[in-house]
Amino acid sequence: MRLEPVDGYFGEDVIVFEGVPGGFIAAGFDVTAPDLENADPVHHNALESDLIALLAVLKPGQRLQVQWGNNGDFRRPLLAYRKNTVELAKNPWTERVRNEVFVRGWKKADSALLRREQLRLYFTMPVTADALAHKAGRLSIEALLSAYQEEFHQIGRFLEALFGSGGRVRRMTDADHFLHYLEFLNPSLADRKITDPLEFFDPEKSIQENCWHGECRPLEKPDTGFYHDGYYHGMLVLKSLPKRTRPGIVYLLTKLGFRDYAITVNVEPLDVERLIEREQKELTRVEGDYESLRKVKLLAAMQTKAAKIARYSSGESSPYRVQYILRAWDQSRDDLRAKLTALKAAIGNMERAVAYEPALEPSARNFFYSSWPGWSFSRYSALWHDYDDALVANILPFSSTPVGHLDEAEFIFEGNNGNLVGGRTFVGEGNSLTPQNAVVLGTTGSGKTVLTISILSQTECHRVFTMIVEEGGAYNVYTKTVDPSAEPIVIQANGKLTMNYLDTRGMPLSGLHLSAAAALPMLMVGQSRDEDKNKLRQALVVNAISRLYDDFARWYVNKQPEASLRLARHACALDAYRRERMGPQATDLDAFLEFAEFRSANEDEAESFLARFSEAEVNRFTKDAATAPQLRNLVFADFAPADYPQHGHLQELLAAEASGPHAEEMRYLATLLEPWSANGAYGELFDGVSNVNLTGKIAHFELGYIPESAEELKAAAAFLIANYTRSHMMRLPRALRKANVFEEVARFALIPTGKKVLRESYQQLRKYNVWNLASVQNYEQFRNSDIRGPVLGNSRILFLLRQSDRADVEDLAKDFPIPETVKDAVMTHPEPEKLVGSKYSQFTYYHTDERRPMIVTMRNVASREMLYCASSSGAHYDQRARELKGYANVVDGIVANA
Repeated sequence: MRLEPVDGYFGEDVIVFEGVPGGFIAAGFDVTAPDLENADPVHHNALESDLIALLAVLKPGQRLQVQWGNNGDFRRPLLAYRKNTVELAKNPWTERVRNEVFVRGWKKADSALLRREQLRLYFTMPVTADALAHKAGRLSIEALLSAYQEEFHQIGRFLEALFGSGGRVRRMTDADHFLHYLEFLNPSLADRKITDPLEFFDPEKSIQENCWHGECRPLEKPDTGFYHDGYYHGMLVLKSLPKRTRPGIVYLLTKLGFRDYAITVNVEPLDVERLIEREQKELTRVEGDYESLRKVKLLAAMQTKAAKIARYSSGESSPYRVQYILRAWDQSRDDLRAKLTALKAAIGNMERAVAYEPALEPSARNFFYSSWPGWSFSRYSALWHDYDDALVANILPFSSTPVGHLDEAEFIFEGNNGNLVGGRTFVGEGNSLTPQNAVVLGTTGSGKTVLTISILSQTECHRVFTMIVEEGGAYNVYTKTVDPSAEPIVIQANGKLTMNYLDTRGMPLSGLHLSAAAALPMLMVGQSRDEDKNKLRQALVVNAISRLYDDFARWYVNKQPEASLRLARHACALDAYRRERMGPQATDLDAFLEFAEFRSANEDEAESFLARFSEAEVNRFTKDAATAPQLRNLVFADFAPADYPQHGHLQELLAAEASGPHAEEMRYLATLLEPWSANGAYGELFDGVSNVNLTGKIAHFELGYIPESAEELKAAAAFLIANYTRSHMMRLPRALRKANVFEEVARFALIPTGKKVLRESYQQLRKYNVWNLASVQNYEQFRNSDIRGPVLGNSRILFLLRQSDRADVEDLAKDFPIPETVKDAVMTHPEPEKLVGSKYSQFTYYHTDERRPMIVTMRNVASREMLYCASSSGAHYDQRARELKGYANVVDGIVANA
């Protein structure tokens, strides 16, 4: 029996087949399945449960079609990445790095070196005259379609709940439906390299008029199938389904190493009551035969049917009908035969499944027509099979190529399966973006620095500020690619840099700043074994700093009476703004920062808000004991750097006012703080007017000039840097992205305040859109330190390069559920220096999710320019410094010498 191909129309994001009423309506969903190739059995079993729930969505009369295919189409995500480059990349290095990534990926796609699986789900429903009367009565066809739209919308929401975590679900539009049909029916489309296939879409034309541009003609024997659109096509259909299944069994079909084949599975729910009735009749017949013949085979059949009836009656499982169709195509007949042979072998490995290859060309065509997207109601009913829901779930080709966050990628690397993988430092939508803190782990020579600089280079265009803390100068050249005028901020004793820890850096005094300002002198003094004494000293320091701030605030108000009136009104307005427009958890500092952004965007409205308070109201506010401190705190936001109290003032205050019961402790504190003054051993680093400028896009702090013996200086410097840059990041508009990069974070374990610095950076700065990236090489030191918890506990991303010690990976698995296959992979990632030919560093990208982690193997194939910029070997470091000296623009120097 030969059937004609179905026809229909695209419209309102649905496909209408054979007209309404009397026809069918289908809607497609583009699904990125959770990548479970490297997942453990727990996640495979969870996916099986989700797929059973998916099947349960089907109502009587409805059908599901699973469309799986693979090609090398990475053009759209690459073009989106390129568009972001054009719109956002303003500096030459970022533009160059991102363009190199784009061009390399585009060339691979053009050369058919990439492979990407695609998964689409179609739900199809009949629209009969009865349905028209039931759903819409005398209403119009439009009203009927609207009712079906709502049903598809509900299905979409359910799919999103099932697969949106760890995967992605998107309702297909008319354009998506058209493109799927165009690709499905025209395999030569990719060869023609059409820039925008949507130019050919005419919504007034039918599916065949839009997309069906040729006839199928039979192949000469002994080949089966047909020839269409310049390709030879072969069909396979499952004649026998697997006798038993397991989660992941379908990967035998979907993970084959070649392209240009597709799988279509049509699924229909069965009427349970009718099926039980039929099985009961069959059981009665078999029981009669057994009574007569007493054959063991009949006894086994009785037990099987009885078990099936029990399962269906109890609701333990549900029955479905399944049609399983595979199609392969190739420009070469020999290559098509090889593909079909490989597919047959893969099917045979699926627990004794059997493939049927239609010998007659009409049969091949009919199965082809039965596999058209969304068309699961073909009149050709051959080779449908009854199957339980769990068995159906495991053979659905619910598989996709791991691409990470490729569609919205901030950075792109190659995968190890001929794919491209995208990553993001922030996830979410609109104003709900959340930083995904990250950790880079790898042994010496595994490529950590090159990977980190590659990520920073690709994502630089999304940030307004980046802070880097390192030892060794590995980021010196990269820093200049971001800002040619930027120089490493070298922290050393007796240098000329000053970072005044009592400087609020243009923000009002807050409890957070006061706590940090008091913590640094306590770090300078050191800890006593007597905890009570430590508490007393901290109280004395806090009291002294508070009195110092009081004195300077009074001095400023007396010196600037006009500023005092302006600040009083501003403080009164901020108090009202916080109470009226912010949540109960908002602080005065939150109100100051949010109002500043509001004022910048809505100057007239903000000025009106300030002007609404009368002089009497402002005076009452400043004299009320409960609100007067807010004015005192706001005064410091008006200070210039030279106006702030300094370390020397604190030391002098403690020495001059050493009296009363705690006089001895105050003199003790003053004595221990004196070496940290401008005339002391460490020069002006902590004492004086702040002269470290953070107005650019990057601040690169170098701690390598502090000797290991000066542990207390290194600890104080690290604390000071974190506190100093934190203030700057908080003053930047909250919606804009910032980053903290801690190179070799294990060194912070040697710093007494390392845990505090990192915890604040990872936890408190999240609401200010600060992304944190920490690099770990000495894992043993990191594992046994108290910084491990703050870093790993607040990170969502791991970049796992080659590891040399399995115990380190096992320890890491205590915080991140790493499957055994991934542990093995991490231990065997190749070492870049030992690779022959094209060199790359391979790593595992692990992105945690609420339900399923995203685990993908990626490769950093660095360009010559990137290797030149990021290499940290001693010989290269010195040679590069000499070569770049003569270039005004460091990017020109990199390109010329790489």
